[in-house]
Amino acid sequence: MNSKLITLSCLFVLVTGCGQKDRTYYEANLDDARVKAEECESFLKTAFEEGNEQKLKEYTENSECKFATGVHKFQTQKLANLKLKMEQEASQKAFEQEYKDHFSKQQKMTYDEYLIVLNECYGNIKTIGSPKCKANHKLRKEQEAKEISSLIASYSGAELKASYKESCSGMNFNKPRCKVSKEAIRQQEKNKIEHYLANHDLLKNHFNECRTERKILTKKQKWMEKLKLEQSFKCYTAKQAAAKLNIRSFRNPIL
Repeated sequence: MNSKLITLSCLFVLVTGCGQKDRTYYEANLDDARVKAEECESFLKTAFEEGNEQKLKEYTENSECKFATGVHKFQTQKLANLKLKMEQEASQKAFEQEYKDHFSKQQKMTYDEYLIVLNECYGNIKTIGSPKCKANHKLRKEQEAKEISSLIASYSGAELKASYKESCSGMNFNKPRCKVSKEAIRQQEKNKIEHYLANHDLLKNHFNECRTERKILTKKQKWMEKLKLEQSFKCYTAKQAAAKLNIRSFRNPIL
């Protein structure tokens, strides 16, 4: 056996080790798989750098190198996937906890305080999916309902209409406030109409008072004041309640 063949044989023994080890062996001995894979990779690198095609072919086709490298790569990917999953779960857990904290905090806010966060969230596309903004979105209906109840309890019909006009027009236009004011007026009007229908004498008195005032303004040709009277909370709701009794205008009084 010449010296070149001896050298090549020695290198091959170094790569393969004593006795062939199959995939089953390396799956049961992961540290050995790692060492062997690194060893094979080192020999391949050396053969490539030397430009030795014969060595490259031998190391590339060596079954033990294939088994060790395959098992090592699979295990490495498996560990990477596990690490990624654990990181994602930890991130999701942190997100959920932060969401709960923001939800609890914003739930206790006044409507004005809540609107400040709402404006922050919808004014910045980068934060719209954050725990803070998710909590803000989830609480919208609850906060609106709470504010509507507060408005109904705090303001009379006329005052509520004035508040509605202020938040729904001009430089003071505020879309969220306009929405809750409008809904508060709708509910208050509905409640008032139901109250009139349950109290006929009260409806008769208010309806006839509005009818008389309207008649006077018509005679005086005060058209704007007449329109304002008809749109007032008292006259509008009295007319709507009367319509339920098939009295659809102020032309005739309620008897």
